Formats: sequence, structure tokens, C-alpha cells
Amino acid sequence: MKVFAVLLSVLPGLGHILLGRCRRGLVLFTVFAVLVNFWVVAPVLWQGGPPPVERPGLFAAAALVWLYSMLDAMRLVYWRERAGVVTRKKHLFLEALAAYVRNDLEGARRRLKRVLRLDRDDPTAHFYLGMVYQGEGKRWRARRCYKRSLALDETKKWRWEISTALEEMKAR
Repeated sequence: MKVFAVLLSVLPGLGHILLGRCRRGLVLFTVFAVLVNFWVVAPVLWQGGPPPVERPGLFAAAALVWLYSMLDAMRLVYWRERAGVVTRKKHLFLEALAAYVRNDLEGARRRLKRVLRLDRDDPTAHFYLGMVYQGEGKRWRARRCYKRSLALDETKKWRWEISTALEEMKAR
């Protein structure tokens, strides 16, 4: 439905109406229709003299309204999808932590990999995936996940835990 809304924005305003932004959609449709109407009708109405507005200006204004409508519809679809992604990511992350606490390392690993498919630059998911790999005895993969988490973590909130885990793996 969301792709359909963006496709309907070929005629400005219809995609917005489908996405629930009726007022904005009606305004965009009306402005676009008036501009196109004047662009098409202007030569007929003012055959005897110069039109009060140049046709290229009307065309440019209509094109700008059309472009704005398309970009705005895509933006609305993207942010709705983004909110859904964030919700799914949180849900999967909580399921992964619950599986980890139950010592279901395989279930935790699967869910954390799904979280990373949604957001591959999540340092917390990389950190916990490293913990899962470490619990499974896959030290090389755990080390790789820890280093990736450390590289992605701008706040360095996992620095102490990662350094402790890496030192522990070296000691073995």
C-alpha cells in the first residue's frame, strides 16, 4: 500500500490522501491543478496579447509542486517504515535477551542476526552477539563481533566489557 501511495503521487496529492494526510493532499492537488490549468489554458485565453504570466514560469512552478509532492510522499512512507523497523528491532532484541537468559544460545543468535539485518550498525547487537558466540565457544567470531561493536560504539559504553571479554579470551 505504501508503494502504491508513492506511485499515486504521480498526480500530486493523491498519495498524501491515501497516507492519511488529506488536507496536505488536497492543497497539493489544487495548487498543481491550477498551475497546469493556467499553463495549458493561458495561450488560448490571451491570444490577442501577451499573457500576464509566462508559460515557462507556470511549467516550472507546476514541476516544483509535483517534485515536492513525490519527495514528501516518499518521506512519509520512509518514516512510517522506519518507525516499524525500530519497533521490530526492539521486539527482536528483547526476545534475543530473553533467549540468552534462558541459555538458548542458538535462539539468541538467530534473533540478534535478525536485528543486525534491520540495523547492521547497532553496537549493542554486535556486543551481545559476541557474548553468544563466546558462550558457544566460537572465540574467533566473538572477537570479531566485539571489535565491530567497539568500532561502531561512539559513546564507548561497552568498552570495559569488551576489553574484559577480549582479555579473558586471550587468557584461555
